[in-house]
Amino acid sequence: MPSLPRAYGGRPSLAEEFPRISAELSSKNPFMPGEITPGAGKTALWECSIGHEYLARVVNRTRRGLGCSYCSNQRVL
Repeated sequence: MPSLPRAYGGRPSLAEEFPRISAELSSKNPFMPGEITPGAGKTALWECSIGHEYLARVVNRTRRGLGCSYCSNQRVL
């Protein structure tokens, strides 16, 4: 099995530590899951399992467990 890429500075990447969350990272972002750390404060575009697109900081997805703002009734479509 090939190893996953390391993020900047050789630290574990989002893809390594949180594969399920990294799968929801939109391809419209200027970075890939292997290029960013789970604790990054960058805001990213995400797509939930039913297709909602929403913005959230990477660290809030990984450390605080936040998910889709529409599915959790935090935002209205």
